[in-house]
Amino acid sequence: MAFTDDRTPDTVDEIWFLEHPPVYTQGLNGRREHVLDPGAIPVIQVDRGGQITYHG
Repeated sequence: MAFTDDRTPDTVDEIWFLEHPPVYTQGLNGRREHVLDPGAIPVIQVDRGGQITYHG
């Protein structure tokens, strides 16, 4: 977030490539039952719009 906060119109664009463990994020419109079988993959509540998103 510091990168975004410190940007100016002259800041060079960047593309970040990353890997992280699998996770589901549940937005404000999502419900836990929308993930039918998460298995060992965590479901994390986040404060964005939308429903369920899989990252992994």
